[in-house]
Amino acid sequence: MLGYHRDNSTNGGWTLGGGAEYAVTENITAKLEGLYVNLDTRDNYALGETFGERRDTEFGVIRAGVNYKFN
Repeated sequence: MLGYHRDNSTNGGWTLGGGAEYAVTENITAKLEGLYVNLDTRDNYALGETFGERRDTEFGVIRAGVNYKFN
């Protein structure tokens, strides 16, 4: 992205999640998972200048799936 500056430092954080899986048949299962991700606070950069604004990077992820078990 033109004019976007990003430093090479590493950010840490944490994740909390859970899920469930259900056997639909003997060979087919369905699953649903959810994750909450919260990363360290970091500076925002634009056009090579650092702005005084700081923000937390956090988001949620929901995944659904179907599995087939081969015999």
